[in-house]
Amino acid sequence: MNAEKSLRNLELTKLFGIWRSKGFEKPVSHEPRITRPDCSVYFARKKWIIIDDSGNKIATCDTLRGALNRTH
Repeated sequence: MNAEKSLRNLELTKLFGIWRSKGFEKPVSHEPRITRPDCSVYFARKKWIIIDDSGNKIATCDTLRGALNRTH
């Protein structure tokens, strides 16, 4: 479990420039979640999940990079 958390945080750190350029804000807590006014991306059940501002699931991806490619 601890190794899984480290890998998620490493993925967030590694792709910092990409998600920052797409307008996502830096995560405040230690949970793997990035947000912007129109959607959020978070990690749950071994997948990155994209939800819109009303809480509807837009897409799920295995990698953070795949999730970021699906956002505009």
